[in-house]
Amino acid sequence: MMFEQVRDAISVERLKSYLHACGGELAPALELYRWNHDVAGTLLRPLCDVEVTLRNALVRQLERTADPEPWWNLPVLTADIKASRDLDRALQSLIRAGKPVTAGGMVAEISFGFWVSLIGTRFDMSLW
Repeated sequence: MMFEQVRDAISVERLKSYLHACGGELAPALELYRWNHDVAGTLLRPLCDVEVTLRNALVRQLERTADPEPWWNLPVLTADIKASRDLDRALQSLIRAGKPVTAGGMVAEISFGFWVSLIGTRFDMSLW
């Protein structure tokens, strides 16, 4: 009975691949789901550390390049449609929340994907 309640709370669709891996048996599928959840949680901590380290290193370099202007106003970033959209979204979010537009505020509002895109081939020649 309890397994069925957990299944219903999580959803059969979400458990589909786990049920398939466990031959349709609910109890082992839920155990596999829990194991996957534990592994994901374990990996989250170092991933967060990588994100913070990466973005802070990038911001330090961007600040050196942009000085004395704010790094988010660098022409290479504002000229790129996707980067410009991400930066504008962060800026508007701060403004809507009544928060000051600061380097730290901008960093906090921007997604990990933005930082990863900065080290991709799109900015190889123009930024780095």
